[in-house]
Amino acid sequence: MKFSSSENINKALTKMGIKTYTDVLNHLPRRYESFEYTPRKNVYQNKERIVVLGKLRGKPSRPVRFSHRTLHKFYFETTAGEIFAVEAWNRNYLSSFLVEGELYTLSGSYDKKRGVLSLLNIVKGKIEQENAIKPIYSLPSDIENRSFSLLVKKALAYYNGGIDSPVPVSLQEKYRLEPISKAYEHVHFPHTQDDIRKGLRVFKYNEALMFELSNQLVRGANKSLRKPRNRLVDREKLQSFIDSLPYKVGNDQLAAFNACLEDMDSPTVMYRLLQGDVGTGKTLVASLCAYANHLRSEQTAILAPTDTLARQHYETLKELFKNTNVEIALLVGHMDPYEKRNVLQDLEDGTVDIVVGTHALFSKQVNYAYLGLVIIDEQHKFGVNQRAQLVGKGEHADLLLMSATPIPRTLTLTIYGDLDVSTLHEFPAGKRNVKTYNL
Repeated sequence: MKFSSSENINKALTKMGIKTYTDVLNHLPRRYESFEYTPRKNVYQNKERIVVLGKLRGKPSRPVRFSHRTLHKFYFETTAGEIFAVEAWNRNYLSSFLVEGELYTLSGSYDKKRGVLSLLNIVKGKIEQENAIKPIYSLPSDIENRSFSLLVKKALAYYNGGIDSPVPVSLQEKYRLEPISKAYEHVHFPHTQDDIRKGLRVFKYNEALMFELSNQLVRGANKSLRKPRNRLVDREKLQSFIDSLPYKVGNDQLAAFNACLEDMDSPTVMYRLLQGDVGTGKTLVASLCAYANHLRSEQTAILAPTDTLARQHYETLKELFKNTNVEIALLVGHMDPYEKRNVLQDLEDGTVDIVVGTHALFSKQVNYAYLGLVIIDEQHKFGVNQRAQLVGKGEHADLLLMSATPIPRTLTLTIYGDLDVSTLHEFPAGKRNVKTYNL
């Protein structure tokens, strides 16, 4: 679709992904520049942005050159009787633009110490309220801001209010959302700050709704994945291991583990987030899941974001499973080549039951005999594709994500709507002795 007689503008718009009038409307301003006049004050704050209407007071001084920069200085008297000294850097057009006796609207940043306004913008004449807020767009150099605003006007005229909202009318009424055509007008041509707020509220709600719906679709797709085999965990052996631990498993930990265990016994794939503050026992829950996975004769891969954390988990698991027949291996980037080859071979032939590592776990040369469970610590440090690469090493492997940044349940369901969520609140070791120091 051609928007302009200029081929450069059409090419620039296409490069931005703008091919239809709908695309034009959906390219929202990145910020707004306000020319709403500042009421007269006795005292202005340092760096305060001031917008005033007035005239030149006397002639501007000759511009002064400093290396590659030019400084213009002049005095400006507002219609309210205030007088400001104004400095403008690299505004060579001002020599011909400024005329004594004419009205100008000036915006500047106030330097309280020197009592000077640093010029931000200046336009001829008085700006009416309906034109006082100007949208600023992210645009390539081929397209001026004013030209794009004219294109937006053309798009609004083309649709003439006949734009269908993706949000059902019932939800629009429930949450008091404006019609989407009105919202476009508000964000692109606002008369007041409240117009911007009302318009953006519509698009923020639309975005949140689309995100939630996509989450539900992903959740449905995840739940439809069925494991190729459904080996149930031997509960007696599992309980025997738990009873042998040198400490008691907390109630929160047991509840979270039982939820994971139910998922693992299910014929569909587990997608669960385990969240809890540092010290709530996420590692123990993950270790119990790894042991349960071992009891159903499948391998576990535990992914950590750093070499140090991977080695820490490796040592913890070795100590935890020292009296069992669980084989544990470490796979990180900085390893002896001979040792690394042995680990890769043991993973492929099934000798290793649990492997702990970093990004090396999902590299191309790593093959698993029967990967049944993937545990990812500090999951926010890994991208969706990286998680998928590791999970893809098995045939519909269960996935447990861990995060030490607990967030409220409502927000959790919003962000992780495609996952089941378990939250640890208790600290098994008792109350933490946190000390705060002023340095």
